[in-house]
Amino acid sequence: MPLSRGLQQDADLSQPPKQATAAARGKLSWRSYLPAGVIGLVTLLLYWRAMQEFVYDWSHDDNYSHGFLIPVISAYVLWRKRTEIRDARKKSNVLGLFVLITGLGLNLLGTAAAEWYSVRFSLILVLLGMVLYLWGGQILRQVWFPIVFIIFAIPLPYTLFRTLTFPMQLFSTTVTHHLLAALGIPVLQQGNLLQLPGYTFEVVEACSGLRSVIVLSALAAVVAYMSSGGRTKKIFLFSLSVPIAIAANIVRLMVTALGALLISGDFAEGFLHEFSGLLVFMVGLSSLLIISGALTWIGNRKNTGLSSA
Repeated sequence: MPLSRGLQQDADLSQPPKQATAAARGKLSWRSYLPAGVIGLVTLLLYWRAMQEFVYDWSHDDNYSHGFLIPVISAYVLWRKRTEIRDARKKSNVLGLFVLITGLGLNLLGTAAAEWYSVRFSLILVLLGMVLYLWGGQILRQVWFPIVFIIFAIPLPYTLFRTLTFPMQLFSTTVTHHLLAALGIPVLQQGNLLQLPGYTFEVVEACSGLRSVIVLSALAAVVAYMSSGGRTKKIFLFSLSVPIAIAANIVRLMVTALGALLISGDFAEGFLHEFSGLLVFMVGLSSLLIISGALTWIGNRKNTGLSSA
């Protein structure tokens, strides 16, 4: 046998086949999934009541009716990352056990104190800890977002919600009052009431803008995560969700007030009120997408300028 051929065969034997290496990284035997199945079943039993309460809140609280979409979006993101998850290196990390135990401890404390937000939030820690402990950091980097995204489906504690709602009511009412006055419309503000000619417009809790902030923050999180660009761009895009939501809600109040003034109060409180809710969503989402596109365009221009230089 020629010497060159023998050396080539020895070199091939010294290196593991690429296909076998990829299979070893991406595929696990059924025994490897057994611990995850057991922990997952225990987690399901432990949080079964919390999941039932999730569905109840989403069904009965208009502020969180978007909650039904959160698991769907999380599942879609996981599906998009399926190749990266399959090919990622899977290695247990003991730090995940600490996160898992912390989440379970928070669940017990929240249950004992009847503080249900802590119980529901602990589900996120449990899932993060389970992934890190069983499969390691590379898998966690691929799935952390759809897990953390669940936080947008968790209703805020009632006291915190009320604390945030009232100042937002007054702020939205005041800004709307100044805008109407700037248009030359006679208007008088009394707290969260706007006195228009022949009509009294009350900015109720549902119109405070907090619901818009929650929904658009969830949308901004998805848009930022799936957009191209660095971490700074993503954080900036997400941070814009709050001012965009407040501005879109004020547009809604203006449309409702003008509808009541120019057409009728019944029209403003009926069809126009329902349509204005959709208007907030459309304005907010469109603004996020336009800003995201503009940031991408600016980034591409800078990269083109650097490469040409």
